[in-house]
Amino acid sequence: MEAYNDAMAWTVDDALRALRENAEKARQLRIELTDDYLAMIDYLERLPENQSGAHKTDHWQGTRRYLDSFKHAKLTPRRL
Repeated sequence: MEAYNDAMAWTVDDALRALRENAEKARQLRIELTDDYLAMIDYLERLPENQSGAHKTDHWQGTRRYLDSFKHAKLTPRRL
């Protein structure tokens, strides 16, 4: 099969074959999560804003916090 950039399947059969091949590769992957990582996930899941019933519709809250983080930023001259 010749494909643009070796990434595009030209037929449905080509696409299905590629999916099967990649699914097999994915089954062979082993990802190990460290205790520190799992502890951080546990911490994040226990935050009040992540609990059932918590108000989660304000998607701008993160944007506001991000923009507020620049309030104390100072521009410095660019070094060449």
